[in-house]
Amino acid sequence: MDSIPLGEFFIPTGRDITKTKEKEQELIKAKEQAQETEQKLKLSDRAFNLTLDMICIAGFDGYFKYLNPAWERTLGWSIEELLSKPWLDFVHPDDADNTENIKSVIVDGKESYKFENRYICKDGSIKWFSWNSQPFPKENMMIGAVRDITETKKIENALLQAKEKAEENQKLYEDLVQSSHNLIWKCDLEGNFTFLNSAWETTHGYKVEEMLGRAFSDFQRPEIFERDIIEFTRHLEGGFVKGYETTHIIKDGTEIPLIFNALPLFNSKGEIIGTQGTAFDISKLKQTELKLIQAKEQAEESDRLKSAFLANMSHEIRTPMNGILGFSELLKRPNLSGKKQQKYIEVIERSGNR
Repeated sequence: MDSIPLGEFFIPTGRDITKTKEKEQELIKAKEQAQETEQKLKLSDRAFNLTLDMICIAGFDGYFKYLNPAWERTLGWSIEELLSKPWLDFVHPDDADNTENIKSVIVDGKESYKFENRYICKDGSIKWFSWNSQPFPKENMMIGAVRDITETKKIENALLQAKEKAEENQKLYEDLVQSSHNLIWKCDLEGNFTFLNSAWETTHGYKVEEMLGRAFSDFQRPEIFERDIIEFTRHLEGGFVKGYETTHIIKDGTEIPLIFNALPLFNSKGEIIGTQGTAFDISKLKQTELKLIQAKEQAEESDRLKSAFLANMSHEIRTPMNGILGFSELLKRPNLSGKKQQKYIEVIERSGNR
């Protein structure tokens, strides 16, 4: 309140300063907010400088406007170098067109956009970046949060190569299994076939599809199966079956000999879910064994006949030889008459003829 002196009196005057006070308060608050904002910006700037991720402000004109120090640490280019050229100059040539197309999508859009591309480091190496970009169309710019995912990509590529190698090896294994002349099989705990390779079609005459789901017992005489189930169980208790010989009845009704090798089949939990193994058709081997036995018997018979023949020949030769030798000695006697001499010679001739 002010006053105006009038002689001995003072006449007070007044002025409403409420709005002035309100303005002052607003100015104080604005100043405090500005200080707070400035402090936040300083903290944000410090955080941007310390973060391992790369932060950027990029204009729609294709140039970076702001980059935090992580860009320099990651790419090796100085901030000044990165700001002086269009960002596409640093993008891998194979990703340039796609990055330009993505830029167009971001410019036209209003929502954040995620993508990946490769950048060329100053030393010539390549690094993979994962982008999360937010457009600000009114300001003609976008803000990007970028992460170096090079190591992740290396791991992904290694896993992909390992997967491809595993698939290749699996394909090779399957090809080997199917092309094998040996009978390869798997059975469940009930003895039903769950896998058979194509060799079974050659030996048994059935299509694989006709045999899958059927049991071992369907291809054996009952007494053979009863013996086999006991022997198989006994051998498997020792961990494996090796060189077990049995027979199977094939589609034309004939019976063929087989030799089986088997192991327990486990699931991922280590539980036994069946058996697996190989088998060999030994029909030709059995035929060869039979031929060898017959040849052996024939050789033994031939040897026996030869011995008997030689013994008989020895006897047949010995008797006339004795006559020849005996009468030859008699011819040596002195004073032997011509008649006896002629007789002895006739005996020698007859013995020779014999």
